[in-house]
Amino acid sequence: MERVVSDIVFDFNVKPRLSGQRGNAILVAASIYQACKYYALFQKTPFKNRCAVVTSYDPQARDISKEETGANTEADKEFIYNTYIELLKNVDAKPGQNKTETYEDQVKKQLVNAPANMKLLVVVDKLLTGFDAPPCTYLYIDKRMQDHGLFQAICRTNRLDGDDKDFGYIVDYKNLFKNVEQALAVYTSELDRSTAGVDPDVLLKDRMRLGRERLDQALQQLDLLCEPVEPPKSELQHMHYFCGNTEIASDLKEREPRRVALYKATVALVRAYANIADELGTAGYAPADIGRIKGQLGHYVKLRDPPREYIEREIHHVWGRRYLLRVIEKDAPVAIELTHRYLRLQIRPGMDSSRRAELLEQWYRTRIHQALPALLAKWEPILGVNINRVFVQRMKTRWGGCNPAARNIRLNTELAKKPPECLEYILVHELIHLREATHNQRFLQLMHEAMPNWRLCRDELNRLALRQELWEY
Repeated sequence: MERVVSDIVFDFNVKPRLSGQRGNAILVAASIYQACKYYALFQKTPFKNRCAVVTSYDPQARDISKEETGANTEADKEFIYNTYIELLKNVDAKPGQNKTETYEDQVKKQLVNAPANMKLLVVVDKLLTGFDAPPCTYLYIDKRMQDHGLFQAICRTNRLDGDDKDFGYIVDYKNLFKNVEQALAVYTSELDRSTAGVDPDVLLKDRMRLGRERLDQALQQLDLLCEPVEPPKSELQHMHYFCGNTEIASDLKEREPRRVALYKATVALVRAYANIADELGTAGYAPADIGRIKGQLGHYVKLRDPPREYIEREIHHVWGRRYLLRVIEKDAPVAIELTHRYLRLQIRPGMDSSRRAELLEQWYRTRIHQALPALLAKWEPILGVNINRVFVQRMKTRWGGCNPAARNIRLNTELAKKPPECLEYILVHELIHLREATHNQRFLQLMHEAMPNWRLCRDELNRLALRQELWEY
């Protein structure tokens, strides 16, 4: 159970919909007792006050109506009871409802309307049929399921609610894929084909083929959007086509639809690329094609993300979260402060953008230096290594580097803009290079042993650079 909790917390730090607070998730437990145990474990994580448990249990009557309790002893039953009493202690029952029913209604509304405040719902059977929650993007299954019940549970994630959700994700801890095929077979056998119209069959699609189609379509769409740009199609010509004369307000307004189309198409490209970035060869791309695609991706990301100006209300990232920049010109010492919504930069009047950039770069570097002692204390004993020095600096094309002979490590300042797990992954990666200098099979085995989910961190790092360069790792 601790592994499942760790995986979910990790996903909410690195997965776009989850970390962006537009999506949430449902965890299916095997019993009411297990659901309550999961809830208790999540109270020790950042999910405290942002997750809930909904089952058929009613503590007022000690009633378990339909679901498996999983309580084998009186102590287990008491644990379920006490969990629910704690859940309901601040709930005021609505007219015609008891506390449990009122609590369930509140939880459902939050899951649908406030995904940032209700990140995770733990269930057993209840709400897996007939309950629509479009923000629900991930379904974690830690329960044996089959046929209609499994199919209905999967359908909880397929309600779309925006351009950033093409489909839902199923994380299976019970090796249910064969059951999924059987569930589809049972479901389709019951469909009515007697009426005219679209064939109602449900098909399992080839992920690689679909991924390649989406990537090719995204590239083609951007090529068409940029086709009218005048030769030699440099950054200047693209700026003129999509913005006009930036000092003339009417030019910007007139070309706004072009820019919106460019931004949306670039997001689609980044998403399509990220879905198969680690498997481009498997998807059928030749090495030359892969190089071309990476070059095109870097080109379009650069067009979408112009250079920073370090001005009021510009968006900046700190540890994976978005903040608005507040620039305060004041005849006082320079200061940088992070609040709930803002990255506040206090500077002396007239300070130019290059100096502002230097100040923020130094501030980001300090964030990493502050995070390192705890990470090194954790990982050096685990990996059996000791480093000499860690350098934090601006790096144009890599997230980190290692000099095994000198036992020195270098880390990219930009890691302070990514979720904390990404810094931890790069640090572990470089520490392992002290044991194995190259990226051979032994290195991969050491990475898997130390950090089984390391590929997820790598994919997040390569999903979209925060500056104009396209980094790799």
